[in-house]
Amino acid sequence: MRPVELTVHAFGPYAEEQVFDFRRLGGRSFFLIHGPTGSGKSSILDAICFALYGETSGGERDTKHMRSDYAGAETLTEVTFDFSLGDRVYRVTRVPEQERVRLRGAGTTTQRPTATLWDRTGAGDGPEEGTVLAGQWTKVTEEVERLLGFRSDQFRQVVMLPQGQFRRFLLADSRERQSILEVLFRTESYRRIEEALKEAAREVRQRYDDLKNRRRIILEQASVESELQLAEVRDGLSVRLSALALEIEALKAKEKLANEALNKARDARRKLDEEKEARGALDALQGRKSDIEADRGRLERARKALNLRDVEANLLSRGKEFQGASARLETAEKRHRIALEAKKAADAAFTSEEGRGVEREDARKGLDRLTAMAALGRELEEARRSLGTGDLRVRNIGRLCEGKKALLGRCLETLEKVRIEQQNAGAVAVHLERYRLELAQAARSYRRAIRLKTGQKRLAVVLEIMRKADEAVESDRLNLVQARARLDAVEKNWFEGQAAILARDLHDGSPCPVCGSGEHPSPARFEGDLPTETALRKARKEVRAFETAHETARRESERVHLNAASVQFEIESLEKELGSGGTPDAADLKPRLRDSWERVKKAVAARGLLVNLAAGVEVMEREERETAQRLKKLESGLQAAFRRRDAAGAVVSEREARVPEELRDARVLGKAVRSAEKRLKFLTEAFEAARRKKEDTAGELAACGESFRGAKDAVEAADAQVKTAASEFELRLDAAGFRDVPDYRSAKLDQKGIDRLDKAIRDYHGALKAAQDRFERAAASAVGLKEPDLEGARRGLDEAGEALQSATAHRGELNAQTLQMDKFLKELQKLAGEMEAQERRYAVMGRISEVANGRNAQGLTFERFVLAALLDDVLAAASRRLRRMSKGRFDLQRSRERNSQRGAAGLDLLVFDTYTGTTRPVNTLSGGESFLASLAMALGLADVVQAYAGGIRLDTIFIDEGFGSLDPEALDLAFQTLVELQEGNRLVGVISHVPELKERIDVRLEVVPGNRGSSARFVL
Repeated sequence: MRPVELTVHAFGPYAEEQVFDFRRLGGRSFFLIHGPTGSGKSSILDAICFALYGETSGGERDTKHMRSDYAGAETLTEVTFDFSLGDRVYRVTRVPEQERVRLRGAGTTTQRPTATLWDRTGAGDGPEEGTVLAGQWTKVTEEVERLLGFRSDQFRQVVMLPQGQFRRFLLADSRERQSILEVLFRTESYRRIEEALKEAAREVRQRYDDLKNRRRIILEQASVESELQLAEVRDGLSVRLSALALEIEALKAKEKLANEALNKARDARRKLDEEKEARGALDALQGRKSDIEADRGRLERARKALNLRDVEANLLSRGKEFQGASARLETAEKRHRIALEAKKAADAAFTSEEGRGVEREDARKGLDRLTAMAALGRELEEARRSLGTGDLRVRNIGRLCEGKKALLGRCLETLEKVRIEQQNAGAVAVHLERYRLELAQAARSYRRAIRLKTGQKRLAVVLEIMRKADEAVESDRLNLVQARARLDAVEKNWFEGQAAILARDLHDGSPCPVCGSGEHPSPARFEGDLPTETALRKARKEVRAFETAHETARRESERVHLNAASVQFEIESLEKELGSGGTPDAADLKPRLRDSWERVKKAVAARGLLVNLAAGVEVMEREERETAQRLKKLESGLQAAFRRRDAAGAVVSEREARVPEELRDARVLGKAVRSAEKRLKFLTEAFEAARRKKEDTAGELAACGESFRGAKDAVEAADAQVKTAASEFELRLDAAGFRDVPDYRSAKLDQKGIDRLDKAIRDYHGALKAAQDRFERAAASAVGLKEPDLEGARRGLDEAGEALQSATAHRGELNAQTLQMDKFLKELQKLAGEMEAQERRYAVMGRISEVANGRNAQGLTFERFVLAALLDDVLAAASRRLRRMSKGRFDLQRSRERNSQRGAAGLDLLVFDTYTGTTRPVNTLSGGESFLASLAMALGLADVVQAYAGGIRLDTIFIDEGFGSLDPEALDLAFQTLVELQEGNRLVGVISHVPELKERIDVRLEVVPGNRGSSARFVL
């Protein structure tokens, strides 16, 4: 991985957008990230780690807290990182969770974390992003891990070496170092071989155990102890099956006889029940005979009444026609009377209107005279409006002139006052910068006092947490030691027990499954209870749990110790910044801060007021000039208004001389014209209406007379038809045998009623005949029958059936047992052959798996053997640099000894000290020595990984601090070692505040802190 460009927004100490373009380094591969303590140098590494993995370079700070305290609420915290892998270029962008300003409305909302990874190969420096490879927080992290080949913690041990974690790879335990080397050298295939061998051996052993358990289960299911006993049981079952077959045949014959007896009893019972039911049905029908005869009489009367429906309908129709004709006659007579009266009234009205001809002519002449006068009235009204408008304009312009004169005077007075206020504000605002400097100093001291007090409280809490963490580490260590002792005891008993199990089946002459010898002079023995595999797995699981707990507690203790040191360093720095005159309390500094703030507020307000007053003076001066110009224009307009008003007055005098005084008002004249028009219209319309009314009433009277005569003739004709229909209806009633009309109506039924009654009578007679026939047949069938014993016959059949069913079921059980025994015998023969074959395979596969998985004298697994060889190359490369940096004193070596029977071997590190001629653990090195050894290991790893074509390319390394622990000579040697890396075109970034490095490295990325955040720039 090689960085191309890093862009941060509101991240850490960088409030504004900051772009770190590593392409500016050109062909140079060695540069220094330099700046004072607390300036945010390490935040550059934090930003790179955050972009790649969503974590900081130390892995301890919460990314939610990496937002810059100097950034505005409208700026989002965001990191974009471009990097290359070989000839491929990628870009990753992350935005952490944070509060941001709402896009709509007031207030803030929570910005959810987002991340995107692009492949920008070939995109150049254009605006296009490239191809999206992943688009969610965790998916981007997973894809980065796939591309780089590292998890975040591994990345921080071999590529980016931050403060506090620089020595982690050097001091890592064997398991942690193995996980890193696996990634670097891609040796997972060797581990898969181990697992495949172990799985193959386990499968063979499991298969043998399964076969053995299957044989045991088969014998247990058959309730026997051997195959011979199983064969004897099978022969006994065959004899019992032959005897049972004869018994079943006899029971079948007995069941058949019992079934025939039950069927005869059921048939007799059915015939007797049928005779009884048929007699009951016949008696019920015969009891309804009188009701049926009454229904027959009703049916005959209804049929006679049905024949009279036509004459009855004719009579009703003629009655309705007579009623309608009578109603129409009454209506026609009433309309004729009304029309006659209307004709008389219309004639009288027409005669009256015809006599008002003179009145209509006078109204027409008066209207013509008033119409001529209206034209002169409109001209007079127009002249008066012009005169009124002129008067109004003169008055309005006069008032405006007076108002402008007053406004001009007020403007001059206000302008003078503002100029005086402007001078006073200027005298206060001139001291603003001095007040701001005093405020900044007071605020800085106050914040430091607050932070000091808070830090002291935090230190007390952290020290208590550190004590508890140390106690937890010691407790977990003791638990782990005890668990390992228990596991060693269980494993020892397990292996001795397995040897005893194998030795139990040894016989002289048969080969040993382990060594192959045919002689067994001293087979293994085991006294006591044999440990189960479950107990072994439980003990191993317990050890793993205690190892995890101990490692977690140890890491937590280290983190707490680092945290305590950081808090202590922060307290010492604050005490130094506050000076040697004692540590002032924040409460004592607060009044000074408040006074400084009040002076600044007043000065800021004065400066703002000064700006506003200057703008106000300019506005008022402009307004004064504009007011004077408007006043001059208004005075000219006033003279013109006087002239237009005098002209309109002359026109009014001339028109008034031609119009009578009482009609000079346009409203009065208009009202008189409208009254004359209305009068003439009324007289004319009244005459026309009277004439039309006379003509209309005459026609209406003639039509009503004709209608009245026709209605009278229709009534007489309808009355004659009613009488004729009534006579015919009476004659037909008498002929049908009905006494009167009520008698007829009581016999009436509609056709559906007649049909239902007729059907009911016919259905009755059919049912009666059927019931008679049924009874006769049932009586004939039941002749000579007695009551049968159904219950006894049923019991006999049930007993015979149960006996047969029991015998059949018993035979089925015996058949199933026989088949099962045959199956068991066949399976046991097959299992014997398979067990022998699996036993031979496990003798070979099991041993190979044990050796590959570390059960050997060295305790090395197959993968650890390969990694140990690779680590030897790494240590050789690292020792070459370490010897130079330590002036030939130290070499790094791999421990060949196994620390314990349980511990993983092969990857532990030692340091050889040529001064003493002895080796010792690497954790015994001092701070400066550890730094040099860690640097040598990091560079050695990079060299060896680069040498293996199939490994991961380590093109970049960042080193954060550590040089301050070196003396001048060691610093010079370490520096020369780093300079040599440029020959391999490896990018080396050193983060330090040591002045000597700044003097030696001409390519620097300098970080400069400020009151509003830090900034950085390349110095080439």
